[in-house]
Amino acid sequence: MFPVDSKILIVDDSSFARTILKNSLREMKYWKILEAQDSKSAQDVLVEAGQIADPVHLVIADIHMPEYSGLQLLKWIREREGFKSLPVIILTSSQDKGDILEAGKLGASHFIIKPFDAEALRDRLAATWAKHGLKYVESLPRANK
Repeated sequence: MFPVDSKILIVDDSSFARTILKNSLREMKYWKILEAQDSKSAQDVLVEAGQIADPVHLVIADIHMPEYSGLQLLKWIREREGFKSLPVIILTSSQDKGDILEAGKLGASHFIIKPFDAEALRDRLAATWAKHGLKYVESLPRANK
């Protein structure tokens, strides 16, 4: 499981979905939760100056959002040097295997099908941490002291 001091960014155009996810994470004792209502806002969060001192450790993004999809955000993340190994869990309510295959090709860490329960979320967090673990944490830029 991710350490509870991990910073998690939730990206979803639905405020209701963000609230459900945030509440589920808080029940698991995660408190450093950021929200973005779209992929462009998520990019802004990821590149802001505070990232070096206190970086995002995990992105949970909806696959279907207007204008700029979760798949486009995932592609953007994987193309950036500092974020190539950033764990990304994709949320989807779609049963379209094409979307899931595309996300896998782009480097999604895991998937969660909506609606989900706390146990499914906990399982995906544990599996994502096992997949990325210290490899990602050790690759984070360090603040100058």
